[in-house]
Amino acid sequence: MSAEHVSDGKMFRKDDVPMTGGHRLGVGESLRRQSLTSLNDAFTLKHFGVDELILVRNHDREPLWWSSDFHPEDWWQKRSGTGVSDVTLQPDGNLVAHDEDGTPLWSTGTAGSGAELLEVRDDGDVVLLDGAGDIVWHTDTATADVTLPPFPVARGDHMLVGQSLADQSLTSPNGQYVLVHDRRHGGTFLYGPQGQITNWYYSVPSTYPDSFGTRLVLEEDGLFLRWCKDEINGEDVRGLRKAWDSLTTPRFPFHPKQIVVRDSGDLEMLDADGEVMWRNGYTRDHAKFARSSNRPRAKTTRKSARRSKVPAGTPRLPPTDETVPLVRTDFSDNEAWAATCAQIALPRHFSEDDIFTADVEPVDNAAYAGLTAAQLVTLVPADAECAILLVADTTTMESAEHHVLVVDLDDDDIDNRGRTFRATPPAIPEIETNLSLANMDWEYFADSADDDGVVRPMLAEVRPSGVDTAAD
Repeated sequence: MSAEHVSDGKMFRKDDVPMTGGHRLGVGESLRRQSLTSLNDAFTLKHFGVDELILVRNHDREPLWWSSDFHPEDWWQKRSGTGVSDVTLQPDGNLVAHDEDGTPLWSTGTAGSGAELLEVRDDGDVVLLDGAGDIVWHTDTATADVTLPPFPVARGDHMLVGQSLADQSLTSPNGQYVLVHDRRHGGTFLYGPQGQITNWYYSVPSTYPDSFGTRLVLEEDGLFLRWCKDEINGEDVRGLRKAWDSLTTPRFPFHPKQIVVRDSGDLEMLDADGEVMWRNGYTRDHAKFARSSNRPRAKTTRKSARRSKVPAGTPRLPPTDETVPLVRTDFSDNEAWAATCAQIALPRHFSEDDIFTADVEPVDNAAYAGLTAAQLVTLVPADAECAILLVADTTTMESAEHHVLVVDLDDDDIDNRGRTFRATPPAIPEIETNLSLANMDWEYFADSADDDGVVRPMLAEVRPSGVDTAAD
């Protein structure tokens, strides 16, 4: 077997290690929501999760080839999965997509071909090369008409000033955390070791114009931001509208050098001296900067809450393990109660892989009529492992959106146990899932309340084909 191979007319050595976010994938290596981009930045091959690979022409974001039977615009028809799936170049030369259980879903059919390298070429073709540098499989998408994108593509674990992500990814050096810009799902997400979304993500509101045409850019003046489309009707609009930014200038001006995805899962912005000026959405002058973290947190030990008297003979709440009780305390409107339960139970689809279903058990017992949140906290079984308690009270029954009271049960500080905020039923799956898994902290949701003090869904929901996303 040759020690060197031919790549775009250049020689490369077998001991060259393909860089995550580079243009090549070697034997035994995998893509997990990650991307490969040609050396000239013109073409990106991206793993979108589950089994799908898509080759995108970067200057206009047009898909040129995809592994699925479905067109990229019909991605919601595909099988939805959870956890970490991958596309791996196996030692037998076959490029295989697996689901989260390791079951093969798609392959190039090149087992036994001697393929040793997958490469995204500057002409738009994606090829599998054997040890002699010969092509054993390709997407047949080569073109002589190559247009470069408006920004150079960031690679590896960092983004330098002037670089961008537009359907590409960055990966921490240990490979555990992946920052993904995903226009099809309308957001930028930092995924953790098990494929879960960490504390840091941004989903462009569904009402935002061109929410599926944005890009992530690190600007020279310190802004880390998402632009809308590069142009609309031939007009350059990159500097005119933005969907989100890091708020690091002009209120907090400095000269940035790069954005880095750390092995810890933290997303940091560094200045030219290597000082961390922004972390996980907070500038260094923010109170939460020092303690912000994207690491999955262990469950905290709950301390006994201060006692609040309850009527004699009131039963304790039923045991639920990690299931969150939804306790009814107002019995004036059965229809409002039924509607609240139905809306909370409805799965919420935020992408092909991210489907949130609240693990909630309704508790409909007149013995709890009129009890306050503080009283209900004292009735939670000592061995319960749920992080929150939900209460359907008078406000729930009388408000048009059926605002549910969310009660904190899982905090180190005894003074915070029993604190509350209001949320609409459609927001509960997102809240319950992330607080129960400790993916996000209480303040993240409490601080996101609208002007009326109510938390509403923060992720833009998609409507999969044949799935009704609204309760009757």
